Amino acid sequence: QAQGLVDNLNNQLMAEFQSVNWDDLRANDPGEYSARLNDFQARQMQINQTQELTAQESNRIAQEQQAKQAEQYKEFVTKETQLLNEAIPAWQDSKIAKAEQAELSSFLADRGFSQQEISSAADHRILKLAYDAMKVNAKVEKVDIAKNKVKNLPKLVKPGVKQTQQAKRNQQKNGLTKRLKQSGSTQDFEALLLSKM
Repeated sequence: QAQGLVDNLNNQLMAEFQSVNWDDLRANDPGEYSARLNDFQARQMQINQTQELTAQESNRIAQEQQAKQAEQYKEFVTKETQLLNEAIPAWQDSKIAKAEQAELSSFLADRGFSQQEISSAADHRILKLAYDAMKVNAKVEKVDIAKNKVKNLPKLVKPGVKQTQQAKRNQQKNGLTKRLKQSGSTQDFEALLLSKM
């Protein structure tokens, strides 16, 4: 707003300066020419000084606002950190907090968050949500690993439980095949063929 006022004054002064026929005035009335030129220069200097003061005041106000915003943000971060430590009690131990915060940063980076987004996150609710998601994800991965290990294990028959007819036949065929490979006799071959029928 102050800058607009200075611009207005400058525009008025330039309009007045351009409305004077300076060449004619210098030739016909050198005293008037000199007086008007001095008046113009003095007014221009006042406008320039006003413009400098306005710029200085604008800078001062902007710096005060930045300092105030920085202080408010610092208070916000302090409060959010306290609330986060209450929401995740394990983080009250600085070693655990440091390790899990690094793990959380990596977890978020793997999901497409930039380093700037991660480092500027301050709201304890969002951080707690991300922390919970990280913990759930870790449990799901452990369950998947365990399932894969269980899939690869052979199925065991519990003691005292009878084998199915198919299992008995398969066991008998395997035994006959093994015996045929060892002996090579035609009797073992016939027995294997009969068992397949």
